[in-house]
Amino acid sequence: MCQTAEMAEAVALYRGLPLYPEPADIEPWVGEGLRTNMRSVFEAIAHENPYPMHYLDTHRWNHMVLKALFVGSRLAPIEGLDERANEELARILRDFAHERWAAGRPVPFEIWRCVGPFARGGALGDLERVLESGTTTEQQAAALALAASPDVDAKVLLQRFPVLASAVENGMLEWAGVQ
Repeated sequence: MCQTAEMAEAVALYRGLPLYPEPADIEPWVGEGLRTNMRSVFEAIAHENPYPMHYLDTHRWNHMVLKALFVGSRLAPIEGLDERANEELARILRDFAHERWAAGRPVPFEIWRCVGPFARGGALGDLERVLESGTTTEQQAAALALAASPDVDAKVLLQRFPVLASAVENGMLEWAGVQ
């Protein structure tokens, strides 16, 4: 069925991932679904589905998050996005941002959510760039990323933008409200 399913059937199969017995055994099948260029099939796995959070290894998880950006998919519906963020993913997403900037293309604001907890050094420079020249949404995302950073310099940078710093500090700005 997996090899011959039409798109709607594939979506239904992948939406059912949390219900199947022996979830670790179906990981190769899930990998095939994540490689697709059909956004609806990809999102059946990646969005509002606990399977990736629990069963994908770090490498496949990171590539699923990056693939979401390539297919124009949001990151917010990915279950476990904050819990599974990692330093390698932050590096990959920063590289992605640099490639987009070099090409004169916009950078999806959601990437900073995964970068923030690991932001130091050059990542702080990237976030400063967004704060200084990004859209309001991008600036809000950068502020939240800086607030999540363990680096003291991130807090200093955030304080240079008092309206955003205050909104984060007072709980008026959270990821759920950034659109």
